[in-house]
Amino acid sequence: MDMRKWTEKSAQAIGKAQSLATEYGNQEITGLHLLCALVEKDDGLIVQLLQKMQKDVKGIRVTSINGIEKLPKVRGGERYASQTLATALNVAEKKAEEMGDSYVSVEHLFIGLLQCADKALKEIFAKFDVEENAFMQALASVRGSRRVDRKRPKIPTTC
Repeated sequence: MDMRKWTEKSAQAIGKAQSLATEYGNQEITGLHLLCALVEKDDGLIVQLLQKMQKDVKGIRVTSINGIEKLPKVRGGERYASQTLATALNVAEKKAEEMGDSYVSVEHLFIGLLQCADKALKEIFAKFDVEENAFMQALASVRGSRRVDRKRPKIPTTC
């Protein structure tokens, strides 16, 4: 992974996922941590897209935190990405390339989570009926033909 090719928001989301793992005493950083980071801010693109899809963002937040609380806890030690999360991040990079983007943005991270969901994420996505095709349609309606061509892309303000 080349973090130089990630937008500021993507890097912030990864940092927040790491912080959540530390806060909850989890040694392994999982997709739950990243999902929670992506739906944390009401003005974030992922939240706007989920709202456009008429999904219960607050429910997704609460359920992801509940899942994090159930993960094994350790004191001290290094934090590391789970194999599933590492795969999702690689898929995000590939998706950015497929979409003609120069940088990996939060939508690519979310798509990576959808495509590489572990059991916990699959349960959340099923519970709240979050599907990749619907997400891609919502993204296309907001993004149009724009590309992510800089570290700090302009996020559409109306979804």
